Amino acid sequence: MAVQQQFRAEDPDLVLAALATRPPSPAHLDGAAQLFASIEWTGAHGKQLPEPLRSVLIGHIEADGTAP
Repeated sequence: MAVQQQFRAEDPDLVLAALATRPPSPAHLDGAAQLFASIEWTGAHGKQLPEPLRSVLIGHIEADGTAP
């Protein structure tokens, strides 16, 4: 939860760019899915994510779900 708070305090473009710099691990994808689905993120930045990040997250969640 503390990590999500730190990411929410950052510029959203920087957070999205950080995910695009190298292939994210499954743990990174779990965290990203939780962050981008949080009420705080969607309330501040909306629900739309850039492609291909959106497709990668959807594929990850459909294939593996997210960690508890």
